[in-house]
Amino acid sequence: MGYDVIYLDIKNGGAIDPKELKSLMTPSTVIVSMMHVNNETGAINDVDAAYKQMRAVSQSALMHVDGSQSFLKLPNLPACDMYTLCAHKFHGPKGVGALYVKKGTHFSGGQTGGGQEGGLRSGTHNVPGIMGMDSAIEKYMASQQRYIERMRTCKLRLAGALLSINDTVVNGPDPKDGAPNILNISFLGVRGEVLLHALEERKVYVSTGSACSAKKQGNNRILTAMGITGERAEGAIRFSFSPFNTPSEMDEAAIHVRECVNTLRKFKRK
Repeated sequence: MGYDVIYLDIKNGGAIDPKELKSLMTPSTVIVSMMHVNNETGAINDVDAAYKQMRAVSQSALMHVDGSQSFLKLPNLPACDMYTLCAHKFHGPKGVGALYVKKGTHFSGGQTGGGQEGGLRSGTHNVPGIMGMDSAIEKYMASQQRYIERMRTCKLRLAGALLSINDTVVNGPDPKDGAPNILNISFLGVRGEVLLHALEERKVYVSTGSACSAKKQGNNRILTAMGITGERAEGAIRFSFSPFNTPSEMDEAAIHVRECVNTLRKFKRK
């Protein structure tokens, strides 16, 4: 009874190998679910290649893609059967999302009840939230390429400044190769949680991981899967970028990070 769940390894940058997906699949595989963009490192999965590999093994399996960190942040949507997105990632209201289901895909829905939305998702519609998400998409799409370029400019500017700090290393792909909205960097000799709070006092807001795992104790599972452990894992900080950030903000943030890192390293436990 039930199903076997198989997990793929992630490579150094935080993405999967589509060929490994093919080697682990069987004709009885039901669904493949994967992130388009790794929410910890910004690594971009080659979903189109993975979809082709999946179809080479099974014509009936479905591909679901989590587009939370990629929708509107990358120029094109990938080949897939289902695609999820959430509004707050592109400045829409919180608590609202959408599921794209490719025409012809058998999908019986996931929430029973009153039969709303063609029986696929019962419950009262959150009309203000839906309208807010639609408005956010419309505004973002009108300036999408400019927004992407602005985020990438800010990311590369901040990365260049931070990597000039001694004993600092990127976790994930080269900053120019990853998604424009995420940068993960370790500051050796400094605990990420301590640095986070030091920066917070200076009104620079960062994270030690994705918001969905921020309350979990222990090692970061993504970094661990990438083989990142010890002080490099402990010193990892994730920087997220918005189209409304500016290069001057990156320069200011880099100054604060450098000052905090230099101060905290003086108190490193021997």
